[in-house]
Amino acid sequence: MKLTIVSRFPPSPGGTSDYCWHVTRTLADRPEIEGITVIADRIAENEVVDLGWIGTAPRFRVVVDRPWHPDGLALAPRILGAILRTRPDAIWYNLNLSSFGSSARAFAGFLLPAITRKLGLRSVVTLHDLPNQSLAELGFADDARTRLGLDWALAALLQSDAVCVTIRRYQDELLGWRRGGRTEIVHVPLGGYGKPSYEPPTPSPTILMLTAHAPHKNLPLLLNAFASVRPAVPRARLLVAGIDHPRFRGYLSAVRQQFAWLDGVEWLGPIAEGAMRALFARSTVVVVPYRVATGASSVIYRAIEVGRPVVVSDLPEFRAKAIEEDVWLEFVPRDDFQFLATTLTRLLLAPQLCQEIAEHNLVAARRYRLPTIAEIYARLFVGTVGDQRSASVSPSPSGALSL
Repeated sequence: MKLTIVSRFPPSPGGTSDYCWHVTRTLADRPEIEGITVIADRIAENEVVDLGWIGTAPRFRVVVDRPWHPDGLALAPRILGAILRTRPDAIWYNLNLSSFGSSARAFAGFLLPAITRKLGLRSVVTLHDLPNQSLAELGFADDARTRLGLDWALAALLQSDAVCVTIRRYQDELLGWRRGGRTEIVHVPLGGYGKPSYEPPTPSPTILMLTAHAPHKNLPLLLNAFASVRPAVPRARLLVAGIDHPRFRGYLSAVRQQFAWLDGVEWLGPIAEGAMRALFARSTVVVVPYRVATGASSVIYRAIEVGRPVVVSDLPEFRAKAIEEDVWLEFVPRDDFQFLATTLTRLLLAPQLCQEIAEHNLVAARRYRLPTIAEIYARLFVGTVGDQRSASVSPSPSGALSL
């Protein structure tokens, strides 16, 4: 099978870019995949990336073509032309609702799965978010025109052969959106990127936040909570890792200036993929204090893969993840820094509780690993997930697939 992938791709930042990188690496090792071309967003001229052999078995080199950029002129024709030149057997569109940009030009990109399906090419979409959040908090205009555009984009994506979502609750919502047709709606858990195994914590009590920072990620809330933690846990450290979100350039440096008075904070900046596991192993607890969630969080999986408890805001997406995948998350009310401080203090002073959480969550981490996720996608690319109009594809505790 020749596979073409349409997605943002490293070194472009963001969760969908990272997800594409890891899934592509794993797909490249599958025997039925004979070649992969990634049709990715453009990068700056001074950014050089040599992907080399992406798979562990160098049967072929993954080709990365970069003919488009978000909100670019002729975005959809450029992508479609690149697809037709590759002559694939299947196309995987790995998207969120801002992948193609935020202007009117971006809408044409969301028509592509329906077009390629009409051309007889198996077209599978992974959609990482739905238009049900506060758009203003995410940096978009929250007006009738924008909402209508997002509704149209979603309706267009539902003309593909299959739409995958990483939260089962999204699957239920999309069933209400689908209007006729044969589109399968499939729940594919996000999964972890590494091998789950417990890493002994460092002696120093350490809190970690890693993200693409933006106002809705709520770093100031965590910093204020950390200031309240320090009197009870004087040796506590806070690691702030990551970069600015592309829509909020300069945000991180502004927050750092605002909290220059706070001791015990290490501002780590961007973290290379190869250093991720060591970063999470340095922590005692990981925090995801968002005001708004835009889908499943890979940070949660990275944390539980090394046996770290995760404190999250009480948001519907995180509640759904905890229930659907049997993950033990510590919930705190959104925007309540005092409750967050109390929860962090409790975990930092309770190593036995942290161990109990780790043991519980490692079971879930082993259940949803990349090889299992790649097998689900491989079946979707040839249309063998099932003849149901919608499906939930999940591995059993042993790692086998079940429908």
